[in-house]
Amino acid sequence: MNSRKENIWNSKPLRYSGELSYNDFVVERKNAVIVRFNTPINQGSGGNWAYKNLITKDIGSEIYVAYITMKPGGGHDYHAHSGDEIVFMLENKVQFAYRSKDDKDIVTELNPGDAVYVPAGTPHSFWNIYDKPCNFLVIKHPPYFLEEIPLPREIREIKLYKGK
Repeated sequence: MNSRKENIWNSKPLRYSGELSYNDFVVERKNAVIVRFNTPINQGSGGNWAYKNLITKDIGSEIYVAYITMKPGGGHDYHAHSGDEIVFMLENKVQFAYRSKDDKDIVTELNPGDAVYVPAGTPHSFWNIYDKPCNFLVIKHPPYFLEEIPLPREIREIKLYKGK
């Protein structure tokens, strides 16, 4: 017995690429939008971190991309988003933590080249507990910036970084 839930991907006969055309994939063709790093869509800072929003819903994108710089001591306690988030480390390192499904705090270090996928609703935290600023990309779907969902108080009150 097949226990998978039926959906469009597993309920139709498999079609091979030779049977497909460009029009099978493209509903509406649009122009590319180029955003230069030195002239982002918008930018700002919040205490010990700064952001450059490179790709946002403002240009019609279904994905959000931001370049984040976090100074030593900068960070954010547990929070969660309504969409998925991917973080890709570019320079130096950061402490990353998340609250597992079985209510354990999983804490690790992210180094340049490391990536983390944070599913929607997963409480997570980033802190630069090191001596150098770090830089990373944040990619979100859907493309909203800093939209957060309410966490239970017992998770909101967890402090994984107390400062230097």
